[in-house]
Amino acid sequence: MPDPTPLVVAIAEVLDRAFIDAAGPVLLHAVLEADDVVLGVRELAVGVHPCDALGGWAGSPRWWAVGLRVHGTAHRLDAPDAGPSRIVSTFVLARDGSHASLLREGARVSALPGPVHGRIPDLCRALLVPSAKPGREVAP
Repeated sequence: MPDPTPLVVAIAEVLDRAFIDAAGPVLLHAVLEADDVVLGVRELAVGVHPCDALGGWAGSPRWWAVGLRVHGTAHRLDAPDAGPSRIVSTFVLARDGSHASLLREGARVSALPGPVHGRIPDLCRALLVPSAKPGREVAP
């Protein structure tokens, strides 16, 4: 997978910071228009996993990128005696495959390098694939 472009990283950072007080997951899409980047966001229901809220849906073909900011729990593999901690993960994926992944634990934000796997990246990939089911498009 290509390295994240500066634009994808910038979008992930904006999503992370702009929704720092959001109680639930946030869906983002980006559309490139001439020299502008138009961002659309939707706060999703608290307590509902984004896969349950968005599974089977497709993003608009106009979407250049899609992203999710979700809450979770981290368990340290390098410190098994440490208790779990609350984290927020932000993942943004562009149609060309470039991506950015950020992990927030309190005030500390870390970029996660390399390929990213899991339910959230898989959901973002699925949202960028045109739907075979009419009427299952997430509003632009």
